[in-house]
Amino acid sequence: MSLTPTPLSHIAKVVRSKNAGPFEITLDIVFKTKEDFEAVKKSGVITKELISGLYNVPTQNIITFGFFDLINAVKITLPRPRVRNRHARRPAARAAAGDPHSLADAVMRRRSFLATAAATGMAPGLVRPARADAWPSRPIKLVAPFAPGGGSDFTSRLIAEKLSARLGQTMLVDNKPGAGGNLGAEFAIKAPADGYTFLTISGSYAINSILHSPSFDSLNDIVAIGQFTDEPTVLVVNPSVPARNLADLFALCRRDPGKLTFGSSGPGGLVHLGTEFALEAGGVKATHVPYRGTAPALNDLIAGSIQILDGGTTTMLPYIKNGQVRPLAITKRIAAAPDIATYGEQGYPSVDFNLWHGMIGSKGIPAAIVQRLNGELDAVLKSPEVSGRLAEDGVLAVGGTSEAFMTTIRTEVQRWQDFIQRTGLKLD
Repeated sequence: MSLTPTPLSHIAKVVRSKNAGPFEITLDIVFKTKEDFEAVKKSGVITKELISGLYNVPTQNIITFGFFDLINAVKITLPRPRVRNRHARRPAARAAAGDPHSLADAVMRRRSFLATAAATGMAPGLVRPARADAWPSRPIKLVAPFAPGGGSDFTSRLIAEKLSARLGQTMLVDNKPGAGGNLGAEFAIKAPADGYTFLTISGSYAINSILHSPSFDSLNDIVAIGQFTDEPTVLVVNPSVPARNLADLFALCRRDPGKLTFGSSGPGGLVHLGTEFALEAGGVKATHVPYRGTAPALNDLIAGSIQILDGGTTTMLPYIKNGQVRPLAITKRIAAAPDIATYGEQGYPSVDFNLWHGMIGSKGIPAAIVQRLNGELDAVLKSPEVSGRLAEDGVLAVGGTSEAFMTTIRTEVQRWQDFIQRTGLKLD
């Protein structure tokens, strides 16, 4: 039984990256789906020798070549030709000089590529890159200002994957942790306002603008795209603490002020300020013990080294369900944990902050791009697949307009600004 060849133009595009140095040119063959990428990778159709023939350069001149699983692409780095003539004869030189069609045309002319591909069931033919006036015409970068592996990173990658399919271009998640999230935020907000660099933000973005001194205006240098999620926070204690609700906990804190300890993911973060906010609402004090992340704080809570911890439902629900921690209050009732009473139900309605995530870009991105991306994002978040997956962890998919998300950001900044001024809170 013979296989019907699939033109590579149906599943991949050649794009030119912007991250190459002044003497190099980097090209990516970017695949529309991970499944197509894996199939081509396994087939062995694309080789260093094939790249050499396609782009008319000696094999030894290919600086790097390989399958890049993170973005489902084949990345090729070549020397940047000195020739700047737009009509230079060599395809690679013409591409470096600014002709986006030369490489695709060269690919279409390479009969050897078609023959090799047909033998493995893949008949490639690369398409011309989209014109710059048709957004998006190349991959989009979504900067995530936190380390890989956490809940924020998971949300960013889930959204990026679904948006890539809807936009017809790959959205790449670029983790840039550091400086409490300001490192990645500065990179994205100061990027060109061309619609190809965006930023995932969380509730800590509103706090960073107050406690730290970023080099950008966190409200006036941005444009809101849309809100991803709203994740309730839940206050838990070690089971040895004799408290079943907030009244019990606050009574213990009043009896021995400062004796009970609470952990956080770090000083000045949302977990830290959220716990301080709840304690202030109850008119009590506890001792802050900062950690480098929620995971080590949670480990010490379970071990009994600290007694109190606040966190999102994604983190806390597994430990609540297996009895390793005891929940006392949640900011919003959720189906995944229907028996946990809210702060409001226990007499503290002002404690209603959640862990939220969303997307922003630099001020000046064309309104048409903002509107298109907001619409696609809203459709992703309202899809049963995405909203259902998030709901399993007690996370609410939000969506909505860019204006509504900008209102949320401003409201959160004002909330924490008022709280910090009222309490005189400073970083430990």
